[in-house]
Amino acid sequence: MFGLYKGMVSPLYGQIGINAIVFGIHGNVLKALGNRDIKSQFFAGAVAGGVQSVIASPMELVKIRFQMQGEGVLNNNKLTAANQKYFYDSPTDCLKKIYKHEGGAKGLFRGMSLTLVRCLNSFGIYFASYDFLCKKTGAVTEECVNVWKLLLCGGTAGSICWLIAYPTDVIKTRQQMDGMGRTKYKGVIDCTLKSIHEEGYRVLFRGLNATLLRAFPTNAATLATVTVTSKMLEQNC
Repeated sequence: MFGLYKGMVSPLYGQIGINAIVFGIHGNVLKALGNRDIKSQFFAGAVAGGVQSVIASPMELVKIRFQMQGEGVLNNNKLTAANQKYFYDSPTDCLKKIYKHEGGAKGLFRGMSLTLVRCLNSFGIYFASYDFLCKKTGAVTEECVNVWKLLLCGGTAGSICWLIAYPTDVIKTRQQMDGMGRTKYKGVIDCTLKSIHEEGYRVLFRGLNATLLRAFPTNAATLATVTVTSKMLEQNC
């Protein structure tokens, strides 16, 4: 049972900070632009996504390493399969050992370039599509907020975001896994080409169904909650 939640602590704590950064920056950029049209929504979302990627990259690295423990792939830099199963005792221990054995800060930010690309695009699309859908459905008006419509718009926006970002995320994840043993990939392009050559183009969308099943309810709840809370705060100011 506990294996189903392996690597959960890192994203659980990190997600609190990430959401605070994303929605805080998005709102402030929109305020600075003085416009809330779809282009401004995309730009503000992209800026927010770019900033939060600095936290997301090492956080996701730790999550992936914890999830991979027990696979017997650590055999490099004096780390062997024999001691790999319980190699990381905690997220902090994981960060320290990656820093020590994998080139310092370079190791901690393995996959950062792809995380940045993914977040710039996906968060821009995320906020732009949510705003577009809310306006089209009339989910938010001056008089009231329709929570059911907000949930539908939020879930749809989250699904669209992940549908577009998923191939980039697959390659990013493979790069971050690569540091656990003998390095297989020389870089982003090499990782992409080898993955497609060995497993076909379908590898870029492997696991997408499960991701979309998670994305819809998660983003429906997140965006609806933020929108309703923001509306309440505006009315009380």
